[in-house]
Amino acid sequence: MESEKQSHRYWAVVCLRCKKPIPLYAEPTGSEAEPQLSGSTAVAEMEPGVLLVWCSNCGKEYPYSTSDIVNYPGPRPPLSLRSHPVFSRGQGRKQSSRAAQG
Repeated sequence: MESEKQSHRYWAVVCLRCKKPIPLYAEPTGSEAEPQLSGSTAVAEMEPGVLLVWCSNCGKEYPYSTSDIVNYPGPRPPLSLRSHPVFSRGQGRKQSSRAAQG
């Protein structure tokens, strides 16, 4: 039961205003993990840059450096969690290239 509560790893930045974590991406860990491009790989391959991230807790949007991204364990993400676009760029390219070929 304890492993279910800590079954995901979150990639996040800490809000500059309210100091709450803002999840950018969640990936399963342990037995739920699938052999795909993981968030850890995505962060490692990410070029230095700036992300604009909006905090759902305080409603403010601030720029964050890619070096500000941290990870932490947590429960299964809510269905409302949407990955930040920087984590879905590689998948989007694959889908759009398939559509162009189709």
